[in-house]
Amino acid sequence: MLIETLIAWTAVYVLVAMLVIFFNGLVLVSFFKNKTLRTRTNYFIASLAWADFLVGAISIPGWLALVLTTYYGWEYNLLMLDVWTSFDMLAGIGSIYHLMALSWDRLCAIVWPLKHRLYTRRKYIYILCLVWGCALLVSGFSTIGNKADAKLYNILVIGVCFFLPLLVVLVTQGTIFVKIRHTERQHIDQQNSSHSRSLKREVRAAKAISIMVFLFVIGWLPFFTISLLSFAAGVTYTANAIFAVKLLQYSNSFFNPILYAQKFPEFRRAYVRML
Repeated sequence: MLIETLIAWTAVYVLVAMLVIFFNGLVLVSFFKNKTLRTRTNYFIASLAWADFLVGAISIPGWLALVLTTYYGWEYNLLMLDVWTSFDMLAGIGSIYHLMALSWDRLCAIVWPLKHRLYTRRKYIYILCLVWGCALLVSGFSTIGNKADAKLYNILVIGVCFFLPLLVVLVTQGTIFVKIRHTERQHIDQQNSSHSRSLKREVRAAKAISIMVFLFVIGWLPFFTISLLSFAAGVTYTANAIFAVKLLQYSNSFFNPILYAQKFPEFRRAYVRML
């Protein structure tokens, strides 16, 4: 690869990292400074913003350090490489599992609204602990797994941490879509009722999560596809292809906070006050 190409890719990655840190930092500060934002669902969003923040603060800088070390033939610091790999997996898997949790939350809100209203904040915190616990468990064993059987370990991780959650999210979103269509037909004559207004809020949030799922698939599917083909079939790729796929993956952490501002008025107002 030409040095000019490497510099161009590096500049793009640095820009993405700065945007990821800034906008997800804005989400976190807004959440902690505004009590009105501390709803049950927004606990998931704030926690997802933290996972995305780690992408900008640790994953992208570590990736650039790995690329530059490889390009210039410098000696690897194996301990730092293991630490970065674990954090990179933690942030990525955390983001994926948060999306699964958000999809579950919207499913409950749309399909079982009365039951959903009774859910306590403590229940949401337990779910967040489960999300981060699973992400920590998988990422914490990355060094052992790669040393024991890298091919088997990585294929299992790709299946359990991407394709399985993707299937769950797609089934959940499909169920939500069917329920929304059915419910909207039932309440077509109740446009001014409080129930109808509540339904509209839940539907708006569900649609926002659907867009997040769409962006998630665009951002992550290419990366996990080439990773699976690489580990399972030994397929190799050009450096530019790998850079492009990793950029798509990391950019997903930038689009999420933009989507919050676009689809959730309370976040948009908080952003404006902060800026």
